[in-house]
Amino acid sequence: MSIMQMVIVVIAGLPGLLSLAAAGSSPSVRRAAQQRPAYTLFPRAGHAQAQLPSTVELSCDSFVVIASRPCTITSALGNVVITRAAIVLVSWRDSCLRVVDLHDEQKNSVQIVVRGHVFYSYPGKQVLVVERLASSLDVLSDRSIGKRRVVGQQIADKWVIASEIDIIDLLKADPLLQSMRQRKDDREGARAVAKIIRTAACVAVALRAHGKYEKSVRTTGVTLSKSDPQYPQVSRQLGALDNGASD
Repeated sequence: MSIMQMVIVVIAGLPGLLSLAAAGSSPSVRRAAQQRPAYTLFPRAGHAQAQLPSTVELSCDSFVVIASRPCTITSALGNVVITRAAIVLVSWRDSCLRVVDLHDEQKNSVQIVVRGHVFYSYPGKQVLVVERLASSLDVLSDRSIGKRRVVGQQIADKWVIASEIDIIDLLKADPLLQSMRQRKDDREGARAVAKIIRTAACVAVALRAHGKYEKSVRTTGVTLSKSDPQYPQVSRQLGALDNGASD
């Protein structure tokens, strides 16, 4: 038998060998998959990660979700549904739910559900959910993070304000992400940060047509309903931000 014939025989037999190997190891693989948690939280939860439920209730906190399988974060303002592997910053401060998609591996993996309406996210997108528009001003006026394409929409008694933000700016400015970058002993966190940085580079290329990030909020980029009683106040505040000097 020639060398070429031997190679052909080996290649032809590979599917069978692989299926036998998979069949022999499948029970332990299945057990490992079942035991592995759907996600990891940073900062680390006080209890074992394997015991974390697939649904987490968010009251007043800030954490990075490193999800490997579907999970849901619920809150009084809306729910964050992660359907596939993704890395998401979720926080609740001053009556403002903030969700930032830092990395995902498939379209529509990160969803924000508000009053039955589903808002799909993508890497570099920030979604704020508030009852009062004024509650979003602290985040929108943060001049350490570049933003663009800011759009607000009213859903019943809630406001959903979406924008694209500079992921690299966020990595530098957010204390939680800074902590992840500095924790050299946390291998999973380090891998997550590496993925986030690669994603930021991809976003810079893929979405470059969306224009430059601005450190100030552009009034023209925010859609507000004039029927909202807070419209005059918020418009004045957004206008004041817009008139500030840009970095």
